[in-house]
Amino acid sequence: MHKKRVFMFLMLSMLLVLMTACGQEKSSEPSGASNSGGSKIKVGFAVPDNTNPFFIQMADMIKEGLAKENITLQVSSGDMDMNKQINTIENFVASKVNVLIVAPVDDRGIEPSLKAARDAGVKVISFGGDLTNTDVNILADQAGIGMALGKDAAKWINERLGGTAEVGLIVTTQTNNVAVRAKTLQESLKADAPNAKLVAKQEATTVAEAQQVAENMIQAYPNIKVIATNSDAVALGAFEAVNAAGKASDDFYINGSDATPEAIQKIKANGILRATLDMGIMRIPDMTVEAAIKLAKGEQVERIQYASLTLVDSTNVKNY
Repeated sequence: MHKKRVFMFLMLSMLLVLMTACGQEKSSEPSGASNSGGSKIKVGFAVPDNTNPFFIQMADMIKEGLAKENITLQVSSGDMDMNKQINTIENFVASKVNVLIVAPVDDRGIEPSLKAARDAGVKVISFGGDLTNTDVNILADQAGIGMALGKDAAKWINERLGGTAEVGLIVTTQTNNVAVRAKTLQESLKADAPNAKLVAKQEATTVAEAQQVAENMIQAYPNIKVIATNSDAVALGAFEAVNAAGKASDDFYINGSDATPEAIQKIKANGILRATLDMGIMRIPDMTVEAAIKLAKGEQVERIQYASLTLVDSTNVKNY
């Protein structure tokens, strides 16, 4: 009887050792990038509009960069609605993301929700908005973007159209950033091409909206030769409308901003989309990924970071 008890005890001990070893082996398997507490890093990206080519590209590039570190990016759109974006931010906080990246629909309107996120321990990266309740702001010179676009359109008018032309503006102003672009675009165009005539100014946000607006604009002003915009989404819509109307010509000019792949391809094809503004399209995702990983690990990150601006046209588009 005594021998049987000893045998059973030895068997149980061996079983416990095996179970412990298996558990340790399982826990040592790679589980993705981790923060200092050992849990997997979770990153959320609150975009204002997931139909905009610029934000589609940004989300894809940031997702790809984080994937190299085995981090999954969750993306949610505010559909250009501040209240919906606030709900998105609250949902990300509730899901316990470590880092929140946000491209604000309304800079001031989302500040309270970002403060609540930081109070909950979430690190916040603002993408394109100079906000207060953030750990990092990755910024572009919005006034400089608009000025560069206006100057390039004016240059085309002066050099290709003798300084006089009928001009249409199709702009998006739904966020503070693009509203600043629209303002300086118009001011710069007027200052540098004073004899050009602004015949129409209308708003659009999506490619489809811009196409409809441009169609109406062309019908009302058949002699229009320049359509200046502050967004590639709007520029692409105008591009489709001008081509569909048979108005595309060697001296027609459309510009945009954000250096999206679609716009770059149109410029490479030597069509009527003549220029776009690159605000660090290839660098911003890397900056964002680097900041997100460092913040999640508790490392120090420079709070204000600026992206560079480059006008992309036929002279340098081969570099893209």
